[in-house]
Amino acid sequence: MLLEIGRIGKAHGIKGEATVEAWTDDPENRFASGTKIKLSNGTDLEVSSIKFHSGTWLIGFVGINDRNEIEKLRNQTIFAEIDITDNAQDEYHLQQLLDCQVKSLNGTFLGKVIGLTKNPGQDLLQVNSGKQTVLVPMVKAIIKEINLSDKTIKLDPPLGLFPDEAENI
Repeated sequence: MLLEIGRIGKAHGIKGEATVEAWTDDPENRFASGTKIKLSNGTDLEVSSIKFHSGTWLIGFVGINDRNEIEKLRNQTIFAEIDITDNAQDEYHLQQLLDCQVKSLNGTFLGKVIGLTKNPGQDLLQVNSGKQTVLVPMVKAIIKEINLSDKTIKLDPPLGLFPDEAENI
């Protein structure tokens, strides 16, 4: 599966390196030398170098050796092929959680997962409850079970998180 991992920014220097806005929590591995990537314009590239300089990731690509070539790729989204099943325990990729049915512990349907909001404290599942989008903190106190084979997530939500369903929980 292709995962968005960043965006190419402006050229850096004259040897074909680009600044990269990393959208991954593991840029050292996602952009490691030798890694094959795909751009939103369909171009396939191989990473030749990566370094972190003054708060910015700088990446070089095989076959791109000057500033003008890298400028042609500016603002392209970078994708990497990943195995979304290769996760540590209690880790999930958004693609695995999308469209999961969200239910209370007693089985009441609360909604479907439509996205994820990244927050410094914890990520928030975006659950479409029919009338509104509810942001559910991804903490063990609330999310009691994630069953990817059944595409279900069981919650023990605090009162008021799903206002219309409070009497059914």
